[in-house]
Amino acid sequence: MQASPVTSTPHVLRRVKRLIWFALIACVALLAGLDTRPELTEQVATRLSLVVILVASWTIVVEVSVYLRREETRRAAESEAARLEGARLTASAMQDRIANKLSLTVGYAEFLVTDPRLPEDLREQAQKAMDGARAAAEQMSELKRVTRQEYEAGSKVAPARSVVEAPGAYDSDRLQAMIAPPRDAAG
Repeated sequence: MQASPVTSTPHVLRRVKRLIWFALIACVALLAGLDTRPELTEQVATRLSLVVILVASWTIVVEVSVYLRREETRRAAESEAARLEGARLTASAMQDRIANKLSLTVGYAEFLVTDPRLPEDLREQAQKAMDGARAAAEQMSELKRVTRQEYEAGSKVAPARSVVEAPGAYDSDRLQAMIAPPRDAAG
């Protein structure tokens, strides 16, 4: 059974915090009133009780405030992690789709290259297209391997309670080499 917004822990704690603030104000008013009434001034136990209530109430208010801040930070971190996981899944699906398209391109170009009925110049162009599609497919495969490694490295990190940690460090040189177009041997 899921808690409604009114019965969730943070909501209940906020209500408790408000009640404790009212108790603090009442204690301060009673302490101020003790000085004006001589019959209560002699009751040291009353003063001590009010001071204890003040200190306890203040401690609870501080602890509830800290808990609420931690809870908000944790929820924000979980939300960000869910958003990043969605982006990762989308990127993975896109990589698969692109890889499928590249496989079709390579297959069709290979079919054209081996077709003896086509003129030589068309087969050379088909060979260039096939080589380019293979290179792109290899880069896509490498990108998928790197992102999978980075995700697995990041998922092995234990989540912090109040600090959002980024997944594993990226090898920017390797990623840049994968993204950059291949250079010709001539120049």
